Amino acid sequence: MNTPSSLRETIRLNIPASLKCLNVLSECLAAILAHVPDSQNMDITTYNIQLALHEICINIMKHAYDEHAYDEQHASDRIEVVMVLDLQTNGVEIDLFDDGTPFDKQQDVEPDLVHGQIHGYGLFLAKNLMDSVSYERLDQKNHWCLTKKLGLS
Repeated sequence: MNTPSSLRETIRLNIPASLKCLNVLSECLAAILAHVPDSQNMDITTYNIQLALHEICINIMKHAYDEHAYDEQHASDRIEVVMVLDLQTNGVEIDLFDDGTPFDKQQDVEPDLVHGQIHGYGLFLAKNLMDSVSYERLDQKNHWCLTKKLGLS
């Protein structure tokens, strides 16, 4: 069964894996979430989803592309982003695809919140801001999927 287009909005992007592009992702996400009917705390929800999206993208730039994102010489490093707002299911799903180095699931460890550490909070933060964050390797590409229920009535 197809969802009527007025209940489903999709944005597709193919951006350079560069820190300079994070603001584009934030603006597109805010634009798609602007279609959500008035709901409580939508500004906070939008910010939390943006933050989770940034954290995963920075991890892609830093780890999948071996920090090439900080070097403008590697403009071929890309991230494909698909954002879907589905008002029928009251949720947003963000799929991220890159062809960088596969994610080592052994690196997915809880940060030391008692003693603190300098790095290693990004994935932990994203998982705590979203309802689900998943990773899989598909057809020589990394695929991250972030989902969030929007708590609409």
